[in-house]
Amino acid sequence: MSVAPGLRIADRYTVIRPIGRGGLATVWLVRHEGLQTLHALKVLTVGSDALYARMLKEGRVQAGLQHPNVLPVTDLVRIGGAIGLVLQYVPGPSLRALLAGPEPLALPEAHALFRGIAAGSGRRTARGSCTAT
Repeated sequence: MSVAPGLRIADRYTVIRPIGRGGLATVWLVRHEGLQTLHALKVLTVGSDALYARMLKEGRVQAGLQHPNVLPVTDLVRIGGAIGLVLQYVPGPSLRALLAGPEPLALPEAHALFRGIAAGSGRRTARGSCTAT
């Protein structure tokens, strides 16, 4: 089953539009019909048993994380023979769009962005500052 705007998933989510694409997955904006809330739905675009297992593991790990810089997985849904991860939706530009803007980020903005990403990765240096993994 392919995902497209208007598709109803798991009797509670309606697909609105795509909001991001990567090499293995597409992220869609969806609305929970009962709650009238917006969410992001990550769906694999490449199918294999190994990738489905990896995505299920990713969802389980991410659902257990509690950090202000990591989006929580809030639901797991079946879409035909595939699975989708439902995540909190945060409006705004993607990191790619932000970095590709007409002007380079000012140093304080770039530093704050890097620190937020590093903090979400959970790795700290001996001095207590965060580093990316």
